[in-house]
Amino acid sequence: MFGMGPPPPLYKRMFNKYDVDGNGSIGTDEFKNLAYELGYFLDDDDLALSLKLIDEDGSGEIELEEFANWWKSEDRFGQLQLSDEERETLCAAAQVFKTHDEDGSGNIDRDEFNSLHQDLVIKGFTDKDIDTCFMDLDPNNDGLISFKEYVEWLNRMGSLKKAIKPTFKNELMAAIALRNRNK
Repeated sequence: MFGMGPPPPLYKRMFNKYDVDGNGSIGTDEFKNLAYELGYFLDDDDLALSLKLIDEDGSGEIELEEFANWWKSEDRFGQLQLSDEERETLCAAAQVFKTHDEDGSGNIDRDEFNSLHQDLVIKGFTDKDIDTCFMDLDPNNDGLISFKEYVEWLNRMGSLKKAIKPTFKNELMAAIALRNRNK
């Protein structure tokens, strides 16, 4: 064993173990198995939300860097364990994000942000002007707002700890229906 060097970091060994198909990313089933084998059962809703939270680039899979960021966080599974209220709020937030992600890229660009900003102002999440709000939501300044950045912003605002009012749900469903009719 002389000269082999230290073993890879634990996050990399875990990633490689659960990247069963060897494609360089962890998909839905692979992540579900990882969580389950580590003692965390995720139902389909929790699994879908967990992937959205970890998948920083919106690709639908977890790449090594995304996995490393999540794995190194202090309370990695605590981030994924949500109360019913938080899960409901996060589901609604995901729908709002998806509604404004017009090209389905998994990110909100500056053009798509105009309508998202209007919704955030109407619903009382922000009173900041569009430029300031965009900078708040895009801390890495890449010109795109990922779902993770959006959720982190909602957390900073304290919005995920609040229950969704029935009117918000109704407004959301109406906005989705209207957008779908216009496509």
